[in-house]
Amino acid sequence: MQLSELRTLLTQLHQTDLDNVAGDNPSASDLNAQINRALREIARFIRPHFAKVTLSITSPDQEIVLTNTAKFARAMLDIDGIYVSSGVEIAVIPPPAFERDTNWRFATSGTPVLATVENNTLRFDRPWATSPSIFVSGDGFYLPLVNDTDVPELPVDAHEAIAYVAAVFAAEPSVVDGTAMTRLQNYSARSFAALDAVRKSLANQQFDLTNRPAVTQW
Repeated sequence: MQLSELRTLLTQLHQTDLDNVAGDNPSASDLNAQINRALREIARFIRPHFAKVTLSITSPDQEIVLTNTAKFARAMLDIDGIYVSSGVEIAVIPPPAFERDTNWRFATSGTPVLATVENNTLRFDRPWATSPSIFVSGDGFYLPLVNDTDVPELPVDAHEAIAYVAAVFAAEPSVVDGTAMTRLQNYSARSFAALDAVRKSLANQQFDLTNRPAVTQW
């Protein structure tokens, strides 16, 4: 589904019993924001893995917030690999080992050899002396939908679920009656059925979900 079609579906989902928090006649930009919020929440649930995301380094970078899209080609949730060039990698290690094995607070600039992720931030063991474009791999957010013809990166079978998740978030603050709450619960259940199938499919293909954060409702 294209962004314009998702907006139409989201509007239809609010026509009975539910009011949109953005008002009786939300603008296209309001609906787009609600749809993109849903995409972010879905990414947190599915945790899609991306093998090659560009990271633009500017000397003397040492700490970069994972959601900084001026640096990352897409906002990231976690990073498990960093690749400087063919055959050259920067090891990503747990924060306790990084604190123990590096002198990152006082290191002179150069080419990093170790990195860690903590508090939504990628930290290198030394400031970069150069300004290369490198690549990272890890869990990331889906690219936001901007133009009416943009199509979500999710599998087609899960596209409708985006509108259902958006409907839950957009209506929740103004829901007061039982009928509306029941409708929201149905929307939530319907979206979970589709998205959980995607989550399990990706788990079989590319990563183990054993230690992923549990999500039970929107």
